[in-house]
Amino acid sequence: WEQNAKSGTQPTGFTYGRELANQNAILNAQRDIDNASHGTQVAGIAAGSGGSLSFLKGVAPKSDLVLVSTNMSNTGTTDGIAYIFNYANSVSKHCVIYLSLGTHIGTHDGTYTFDKFCDKEAGAGKILVGSAGNEGSDPIYLSKTFSSTDTVLMTFLKFDNATFSNKNYGSGVIDISGRPNENFWVYVSIYNIKTDQFEDWTPYISANTTNVIRDTLRDKDFWTTTDLTPILIVTEINPNNNKPHVYISIDNKQQDDDYRYILINVFSRNTQTKMWGQNTSFTRLGYSYPVVEGTSNSTVGEIGGTGNNIISVGAYNTTISQIGNIAQFSSKGPTADNRTKLDITAPGNRIISSVSRFDKTYLNGGAGWDDVYTGVTDRTNTWHFAYMQGTSMASPMVAGILALWLEAYPHLTPAQAKQILKDNAITDTYTGTIPSSGSNTWGWGKIDAHKGLLGLLSKIPAAPAITPSGIVSFCQGQSAVLSAPGGFSKYQWSNNAATQNITISTAGNYSVRVTNSQGYISPWSASKNVNVFQNPPNPILSNNGNLLFSSSASGNQWYFNGSLIPGAKQQTYNATQNGNYYVIVTNSNKCSSISNIISVNSAAINDFQISNLTNVYPNPASDQLN
Repeated sequence: WEQNAKSGTQPTGFTYGRELANQNAILNAQRDIDNASHGTQVAGIAAGSGGSLSFLKGVAPKSDLVLVSTNMSNTGTTDGIAYIFNYANSVSKHCVIYLSLGTHIGTHDGTYTFDKFCDKEAGAGKILVGSAGNEGSDPIYLSKTFSSTDTVLMTFLKFDNATFSNKNYGSGVIDISGRPNENFWVYVSIYNIKTDQFEDWTPYISANTTNVIRDTLRDKDFWTTTDLTPILIVTEINPNNNKPHVYISIDNKQQDDDYRYILINVFSRNTQTKMWGQNTSFTRLGYSYPVVEGTSNSTVGEIGGTGNNIISVGAYNTTISQIGNIAQFSSKGPTADNRTKLDITAPGNRIISSVSRFDKTYLNGGAGWDDVYTGVTDRTNTWHFAYMQGTSMASPMVAGILALWLEAYPHLTPAQAKQILKDNAITDTYTGTIPSSGSNTWGWGKIDAHKGLLGLLSKIPAAPAITPSGIVSFCQGQSAVLSAPGGFSKYQWSNNAATQNITISTAGNYSVRVTNSQGYISPWSASKNVNVFQNPPNPILSNNGNLLFSSSASGNQWYFNGSLIPGAKQQTYNATQNGNYYVIVTNSNKCSSISNIISVNSAAINDFQISNLTNVYPNPASDQLN
């Protein structure tokens, strides 16, 4: 799904972009954008074939790939997730979605709207994997606990896109959250470190409001009037967690002096604030408290690093000089609500995988040419394989492994996947001993694809056996009981019954699967064939005097007053006693039907009168008839 496309057929259920619905359509389109290879690289790591270079194939090369070229908005990302899961459902396949779209705008506590969406979407056979982020060495996080006397927090901004000649050039975003039902105030200022003076500042802004404030800061540069810094401040009570929240956007690209810094000022009492920088970090420039610098803790990003139902992945080194150690850039936890994050680490520095044929960076002489490892060609075009690094490279490694695990067990849930990762992770001299609560640098260690698969298989219950054994047969109108083994928490029969034992009265093939106490579902049992034989037609009795007739030519058994008459198996029977007679007919499948009842009374006047076979005299009579 190419979300930015302005023409073409839109995917069903969506109103923008174009869908390339098959391999030929994708090949004909060739690319979404030029000079970009991130998506090509990660797809190759997860599931690439390697072309003619099979040793460069990805982790799960027999997987199907569904690609979303996103517009980078939260809506585009959530729509993309829904699109992929919908497609997987339409072809009855399990699915892993890999995300590498880190941002530090959000709650960082699992209550962000995107994280809640992911919590709802992920489930059995539907797993989300995200990159933890690449800010593991960047001081982009600051937490402050205010008291009644320690009431001020100050920090200078260092923009990521600053130039060598101007350390203050750049733009960025600050995201600050407090505690529910408490408040803090914030203002932004220009501070001259040569004169140690504030030159301009916004008003104090209360976080416990709903407001949008635009301001422009101007420094006191005598020689220019163009050093303007637009500021946007948005405040709210976050509806997802009831925390006061401040969003600050700063555009400092007109500042030409490297001694005039943006200073963030926060004021409060007896509360706590946590803040993150997007495209900027926090520094104290040698000033003393209450000016503080940021930390690289809690640098796991939103959209990949902080969600409850996302498997968050960090990166370790595969370069010879530092092989096995954590990558310096790999972001660290915990989350804002103090959950251990990330979950697992995988190789991410450096990884060889496919890059786009249309990315000029990797053409001879381009900036990335030194990273090219090799290529394949059809003598007209060349497709290169090149090195990249980042948690973006580690996460598709995990996604590919999870695809393999899902092939073995399609019902795998995010919680089960996390537990398998934790229980079977590699620890070594680099990770050290990881506590049961995990590590905010390593998660629970390094992923072990094979040991994890064996651990997964050991948890899956064997296919149950249904009792009774053999083919179950009975006659129409009867029933039978089928039983699954005891000791399981859930049962699912092919007829949708959910109990250990089921009573059946219809023919068919029945199977069952069971769920153990850990939530793992067994394969379906062998099918149990149930036959239901037809009963013979109900026989009809008639009589001629004491001679009784059955409408069935065979299979008769006569009964008198409810008791079987030994040897009475013919189509006719001569009644010698007064009473009730009926017949039961049994066919070759030993199924039976019962007749109507005929009452015999050999002295009954009415019977003789009906038959007209005799005279009764004298008439009238007092005590004897002839």
